[in-house]
Parts: sequence; C-alpha cells; structure tokens
Amino acid sequence: MTIHSLNLESIATFFCDKKTPAEAARQASVDTSAELGEIRFRSGLQFEQALEDIEGFSHLWLIYSFHLHPHQWKPKVLPPRGSEKKVGVFATRSPYRPNSLGLSCVKLVERKGLILRVQSFDLLDQTPILDIKPYLSYSDSFPDASMGWLQGIQEQKLTIQLSTLAETQLQFLEDLGLREFRNVILQQLSFDPLNSQKKRVHQLNSSQAVLSYKTWRVFFKPSLHEQLIQIQEIRSGYNAKELADLQDPYQDRALHLQFLAKFNGPLLVADDEGAK
Repeated sequence: MTIHSLNLESIATFFCDKKTPAEAARQASVDTSAELGEIRFRSGLQFEQALEDIEGFSHLWLIYSFHLHPHQWKPKVLPPRGSEKKVGVFATRSPYRPNSLGLSCVKLVERKGLILRVQSFDLLDQTPILDIKPYLSYSDSFPDASMGWLQGIQEQKLTIQLSTLAETQLQFLEDLGLREFRNVILQQLSFDPLNSQKKRVHQLNSSQAVLSYKTWRVFFKPSLHEQLIQIQEIRSGYNAKELADLQDPYQDRALHLQFLAKFNGPLLVADDEGAK
C-alpha cells in the first residue's frame, strides 16, 4: 500500500476567549455560551475573492488542526459522553487521531472583509483553519442516520442555578479578568456533572460536590432527579502554605488574595490537594 504524505498550510486562524479544553464545548452544537469567535484569513492570497457569496449560508464546516494536542494517537479512547468503556478512535470525534484534524459545523454570524464571525463552536483560541465549506442541509443532514454506540443514550441538559453569593463571586472574578470561568462551569456541569473519570470533580457527600478549575474550586449541590445543579459558592484552591509562596507558579496569587480579602472565604487545609 502506498503511503501519501500531505503538507498543509493554514488559510486562517481562529480567535476566541477559550484557551483550554475545559473551556470548550465537547461539540459545537452543544456550546452553551453566546460567545463569538473570529476566523481571520491571511492577506495577500486572494481570499477576499474566495469568500465571496459565503454570507448566504447560515452554517459552515471548519476543517482545522488540533494545535494544542501532542501528536500521539490512540487506537481506543474514552469518549466524553455516553460510554464508560473505550471505543475505537474512528468511531469518535476524539482529537487523539493518526492525523490531528478536526471537523466542526459552526453558525455564521457575519463576514467583514477577511474576517468571519461565528457562533456555537468547540474550537480554541489560535486554532489553525485549513479549509472551510458551506453546510448544505439537503446533502449534509441524515435524520435517519444510526448512532452506533451512542444509540439509545439520552443525556439531559441540566439547569444551572447560581446562589447570590456564587453570582457575586463570579462577577467579581470576571471583572478582574477571569472571564472564561462562567462558561467553564456551564460546560462542565450541564451534562454528566459527577463523572470524575472525565472531569476534575469530586463528590463530597450525597448533597455536595466540588469542581476544580485551575486553582479555583466550585462547590455545588447536584439534584439530578430534578435535572438541577445549584452552584453554592466559589473558593480559592490554595492552602495557606501555597499562598505564602512568593514564587507564584500559576501567576494568580494576587487575584486569590483580592478574592479572599473581599469574601473572607475559607482556605483549604494544609494537607488538602491545594491548587495543584
């Protein structure tokens, strides 16, 4: 069998506020944020002409590179939803592929010159875009398509409620630059919120669990029978010893000190996991 090598160059770069996989939706169609992303095309390559007439389409297919993923593929992977056992990577949309290529269908909002603004996406900031094609409902939609190992799996999107304290804390952190935090909470807890195999979540008891994001901890009450997640409060993930460390390895010590001064929240005990 002949092996063909293909050298691809990006035609554009994707820009958004989502920097890490925890912030992104697991699929573009279930993106819970209203965030806009921008596809900025390279200049001087006649892409202005290539983009003509694209405004008439409501959705676009994006072909891109998983630029943050180490190029080490896995024949079987644990999918982010549905299955508790590993399945073949070609039966999933996992990034752990022989060729690190992604495919997403996004909503086109507008075009301005060499920039396309899109919504409902699962890409991260600085993703290289390799190609764009219009979504065509007559040829791209198959309502009777079988779902393989996903057949019969019905996941309900849970309602997220924030307490007054949690909303105040979240707004405080957003005002100080942690703008992605709210979206992370929504993405991580709207579906399968207690899955510790796939998320940094720990159930403390039957009525409380904690989600870890970077150096922050989100305490919540899961009421799955009511399809409800109640966010109780946000706490610093630092313990006293870590806060006293002037080396500041995560470059956020000052933010945690401001947060604690404002809300006088409890610190993790010294033998807890801390901010790691």
